[in-house]
This record gives sequence, structure tokens and C-alpha cells, in this order.
Amino acid sequence: MVIRDSQITDLQVVAQNSFERRALDYFKSQDSEADESVLVPAIRAHTEEAFQFAIENENDVIRFIELRMSLGDKKWSSPAYEWVQEYLLEWSSAALRLDHVMERLRFNGESVE
Repeated sequence: MVIRDSQITDLQVVAQNSFERRALDYFKSQDSEADESVLVPAIRAHTEEAFQFAIENENDVIRFIELRMSLGDKKWSSPAYEWVQEYLLEWSSAALRLDHVMERLRFNGESVE
């Protein structure tokens, strides 16, 4: 069976839309008053960003999105938080890298939930 590039692209779009819906449901379950018009673009942007750090497993992507949303853009781009991106670029599993970042943030007194 030959699958054309357009069919693969269509399947990828369906999978991405399905993930975004599940992610949106998850985040709304965490905060029922969360604004969908803010969440959807954030989920999309942070999902793409996660891929830049070789974070691809859905659970890990959700954790990365939580991390990004809890830090916000200002902290994320702050020199004081450069270590976060450095940790995420290390050569270990995405889950372990995210664990290390979360542990250090908690140790430093940051709220990451």
C-alpha cells in the first residue's frame, strides 16, 4: 500500500488536532475558568517549542507546556532561567530532563504546578 505525502500530512493534522483537544481538556480540568482563546494558541506554540528540545511523547509535551505556562515568557527568556533551556538540551530522556528542571525549580521555591 502506497501512502501519499498528502495522506501522511492529513493524518498528522488529525493527530495534532486530537492532541490539542486532549491537552485543552486537561488544562481546562485543572482550571475550569481558563480561557480557551488563550489556551489553544499557547498549546500550539509550546508543542512546537517542545519538539525543538526533542520532547515528543504526549505526556512529556504536556509537562513541558505546564512548565512554559508556569514560568511565562518573561522568566523563560530571562538570563536567570537560562539553565532551564540548558537542562532541556541535555542528552537524556525527555522525562528525566523535565524531572530535573521541576526538581530544581521546586528546590528554588518556584511553583511549577
